[in-house]
Amino acid sequence: MKLIENGFLSAEFQHPGFLVAINPAEKLVLAQIDLYGLFPLFYSLKNGDILISDSLAELNSVCNCATDDIGVIEFMRFAYTIGSRTLFKEIKRLRPGEALRYQAENGQIRFDDQSPLWTEEYSGSKKRLVEEGCELLIDACKTMANSMLMMSAGWDSRTLLAGAFAAGVGKTVKFYHHGDLRSRETEMVKAIAQKTGNELILRRIETHFFDSEFLEKCFSEYNNVLFPTWHVAGETSRQDSFQIDSVCAGIPGEILGGHFGPPRTMHGLRKVASTFYYIADLPGFIDPRKRLKQTNPSEAIMLLHQPEYPTPWYFNADLWAERFVRIDKAVNNDIEQEIKRYITRGIENRDSAFEAFFSERSSQYIAGQVLSSATHKPLVAPYCNRDFITFASCVSFRDKANNSLNRGIVKRLCPDLLQFPTAAILCKANRPVILQEVSRVHRKAIQKWQNAKHKISKGKSEIPIWGWANFGCLDSPNAYDKLIESFESPLWDKAKIKNSIPNINAPSFGIMGMLLRMKTLDLFGVK
Repeated sequence: MKLIENGFLSAEFQHPGFLVAINPAEKLVLAQIDLYGLFPLFYSLKNGDILISDSLAELNSVCNCATDDIGVIEFMRFAYTIGSRTLFKEIKRLRPGEALRYQAENGQIRFDDQSPLWTEEYSGSKKRLVEEGCELLIDACKTMANSMLMMSAGWDSRTLLAGAFAAGVGKTVKFYHHGDLRSRETEMVKAIAQKTGNELILRRIETHFFDSEFLEKCFSEYNNVLFPTWHVAGETSRQDSFQIDSVCAGIPGEILGGHFGPPRTMHGLRKVASTFYYIADLPGFIDPRKRLKQTNPSEAIMLLHQPEYPTPWYFNADLWAERFVRIDKAVNNDIEQEIKRYITRGIENRDSAFEAFFSERSSQYIAGQVLSSATHKPLVAPYCNRDFITFASCVSFRDKANNSLNRGIVKRLCPDLLQFPTAAILCKANRPVILQEVSRVHRKAIQKWQNAKHKISKGKSEIPIWGWANFGCLDSPNAYDKLIESFESPLWDKAKIKNSIPNINAPSFGIMGMLLRMKTLDLFGVK
C-alpha cells in the first residue's frame, strides 16, 4: 500500500482504524481515518500548533475549550453531533474517510474527502449481487476466530455468523447476549445457539449498571456512558474462563441491511407505505434507475430538516432562553453543509445522500456501542472492511431495504439460520420480505393492544416481553434518583426531572437513554 498520495495519507487500508504521521523535517502532520470512522480522531489548532487525539475528553483537558451549544443540542437530540462538530468550539472531528494535512510552517490546514462510498451504483443482477456479497463477507469474517459476538435475534449478527461459518471459523465464535433474559428475543438466541452448537454467555441487565460510580469508570475507559450494558460485555470478555481473543458486533451492518433510507424519518402508516414502495416489485412503484439518477441529492436536506425546537422539559428554562432559542437554524445549516459535501464527493441521488448522512451517525453512536464492548479485547469489525463497506454502499437502497440482501446472503451461506424468526417479525426469516413486513406490522399491533390492555387493567394484565431491551430493573419510582442527583451541569432542571419521571408514559429504556446523554455531557464538563 502506498502510504502517501497527492500530499495526503492514503485511505486504502483494509481494516478500520486511523493513521497519524509526522514529518519533523518538513514540519508536516498528516492524519486519516477509515471509511466508516469506527475509531474517532479529534484535532484542535492552538497557538500555531495542532493537537490530535482519539479521546475528546483528554484533548479538551489540554485545550480547555468553551462549550459548543449547537453540539450540545445535537447530542441531546440525536446522541451524536453532525459533521465535524463536537461538544467544544475549538475541537473538530475528522469525518469518515477524511484526510487532514497540516503545515506548521505557515499554519495551513487542508482536508481531502477520500471516501468512495455511495459514489457508484451496483448495476448487476440480484443473483450476482448476492454472490459478490457472499465472497466479500467470507473474506472479511476470517478475522472472527475465537471472537465474542454480540448476539441478538436480528439480521446483523446473524449475517456475520453465516459469514463466520462459511469462512471456517464459526464454531470458534462465542455468543454474548444481554438484556431481559425472559424475553422472546433471548429465547430465539438460545435456539440459534443450540442449533449451531456455539457457547452462549447470558447477562441480565442489573440496576448497578447505571450507578454513577460505574458510569464514571466507563467514561474513564472510553469517553461514553450511553451504553453501560456494552461496557459490562467488555468486562466479561477479559475473563480467562471464556478464552476470548477479540470482540465482534453486527451493528455496523446497518448499511448492508438497508436501515438508512428515507423511511427512517417516517412513522406509522407513512413509514409502512414508504418501505413497501422500495421492496415491492410493482410497475407503479418501482423507481427505475434512470429516474433515480435524476433525483436531486439536495432533496435529502428537506427530508432531514429539523423543526423549531421548543424548550425541552428537562432543560434549565433560563439558560435555554439565553443560549439556545432558534438553535434549530444552526442544526439545519450543519445538515445542509454535510449534504453539499456528499454532492461534491460525487453522490448523485437523494437516497444515497440520505444513506451517507445516517451512516455517519454510525461513526459516533454505533461506534460508541461497539468500542464500549472492546475496551479490554481487540475489536474485529468485518462489516467495516474497506471492500465490504464499499460494496454495501454501492447497492441501491431498493435492493437492500429491510435486510432483503442479508436474507439472500444468509440463504446461500448458512440457510439453517433462516429457520428462526428475527426479533422484529413473527414468521420465519426464510419467508418473502413482503410477508416479513406484514408480520412486523402485525407484531406492532399486538404490542399496542397488549400495552393498552395493561393500562386499562391497571397492571393486572401482564405485558409479554418481546425484545432484550426491557429495563425492568429500573421500574421502581426512585431508580433514577441517585443518577439525577449526580448531575452537576447547570443545563439541567434537576428538580423538574426528578418530579416528572414517575409520570412519564415511556419505557425505562427511553428514559434512561435521555439521562445517560445528560450524564455523558456532565462527565465531559459541559456547562
